[in-house]
Amino acid sequence: MKHSNPTPWFSWPRASKRSSSRNVRQMRSPMFVLFAALLVVAALDAGQAASKPRLPAAHRAWLEEEAVYIITATERSVFLKLQSDRERDIFIEAFWRQRDPTPGTPENEFKTEHFRSSDTGPTGWRRGRVG
Repeated sequence: MKHSNPTPWFSWPRASKRSSSRNVRQMRSPMFVLFAALLVVAALDAGQAASKPRLPAAHRAWLEEEAVYIITATERSVFLKLQSDRERDIFIEAFWRQRDPTPGTPENEFKTEHFRSSDTGPTGWRRGRVG
């Protein structure tokens, strides 16, 4: 049994001297679908951008430069959900306090070593040097 070629969901209108309303509708249909899809994508993207909190420059630098390699995914998620700068400052203090190997001393050796190695370490990632 021979199967006839099914009608595609879109076919370009045949060239004719006169444009019929059917041919115009056939051309507009895919354009409408494409336009609608672009609007949906743009709306979803705008919604995600609106839900993402804007961090002040100092907090963004801390998250993306200073703590980027040592912060856990859970800590990062919690930090991004904080609403005020005061909450973020408290979080940063607790972040470093938690990593202090000798809490009884005035200096946080882990923090000191982290910044020392990030400034002058083999890759020098804070200065942009490549080892």
